[in-house]
Amino acid sequence: LDETGLPAELIDIELAETALTLDEERASEAIRRLHDLGVTIAIDDFASADQHSELIRQLPIDQAKVDFSILPPALTGAEAEDVLAIRRHGERRRAGHAAIERAIQQARTWGLDVTAKRIETIEHLTLLRQFGISRAQGYVLGRPVSESEFGEFASKLRKIA
Repeated sequence: LDETGLPAELIDIELAETALTLDEERASEAIRRLHDLGVTIAIDDFASADQHSELIRQLPIDQAKVDFSILPPALTGAEAEDVLAIRRHGERRRAGHAAIERAIQQARTWGLDVTAKRIETIEHLTLLRQFGISRAQGYVLGRPVSESEFGEFASKLRKIA
């Protein structure tokens, strides 16, 4: 931050849950220092955070990123007409939906902002509305771009803003 002069509020750091557990004391200290500077701290793959929930709850975490890829893709071709495949697909969808809903509820209970990640279908966008989530990332919203492409995009935004 000192070197670039970039305001800390513009920086979001995403941490995998496993990164916290490698050296809990050191990770906790680093997170607290960054948070005190104004950096936003997010836990990636929050749906799996049950295992280390007490540690996560004690840290100054701002955001939970919930992975929507646990929802199975739509059935196509012969599968779409196979009664057993349809039944199994429905069971996987219900289980995935329930896991996502639990993660979102837990994050909100802890006062965390929720960002949905891996939003890749219109169906995922519809679920966002149902869950009341306004932050998302994924291919259906936009593909990753190079630094130069982003620069061009930002320039265009500045012109219309």
